[in-house]
Amino acid sequence: MQFKKHQEVNNTLCIYANASQQIGYGHVMRQIALIEVLLNKQHKVTLFYRDLAPQLHGKLTRMGVVLKCVVDEVALVTMLSKADILIVDDYALSSETLIQLKSTVKQLVIFDDGTYQGPLEFDLIVNPSDVVDTIHKSPRVLQGLDYRLIRSEFKSYRARESFIEKSIFISLGGTDVKMLTPELCQQLVASNDITKLVVAVSSSCSESTLNLLNR
Repeated sequence: MQFKKHQEVNNTLCIYANASQQIGYGHVMRQIALIEVLLNKQHKVTLFYRDLAPQLHGKLTRMGVVLKCVVDEVALVTMLSKADILIVDDYALSSETLIQLKSTVKQLVIFDDGTYQGPLEFDLIVNPSDVVDTIHKSPRVLQGLDYRLIRSEFKSYRARESFIEKSIFISLGGTDVKMLTPELCQQLVASNDITKLVVAVSSSCSESTLNLLNR
């Protein structure tokens, strides 16, 4: 799919990525990698969202992304009725809403992680899995590891000069919505085979998770 430059707001490339404290912010974080490339190619990008952490809101605003909050699926369909290209990264939209969007926007792109039952029809499917093929229909499917999005801060490879023996790095997402990190740490700190734990979380973690980790 070729992305052409547009000047009008209605012709801006649009992305819908769902996020909240309850489900985490992984959808938005994944799309940031694509947004970086689009902005570098001088495309205008509008991100539609239901909820957004203040840190992410500030980061995207500084990048030059136009942000629009939508209250429900009806508002989403209405606001995007004239979009040229819409990229959807979400697990919670109804099949009915996806069908409506397919009939209203000019080109509908879906990031397929095997969530939606179907088959549904899209204009382009991106499925980063190298194990499970997409069940949906599209003139073009980008399938496999080559289509996993990597943000710029992770792209540069730095060879490590030394390794810390018996050390473990833990990251279950910045938000860790299921609060699994404290339980995992508790199991590991009891092991004599582990000398160091490094845990990566963000300030969007729940207070109870952070308190458990501090203890």
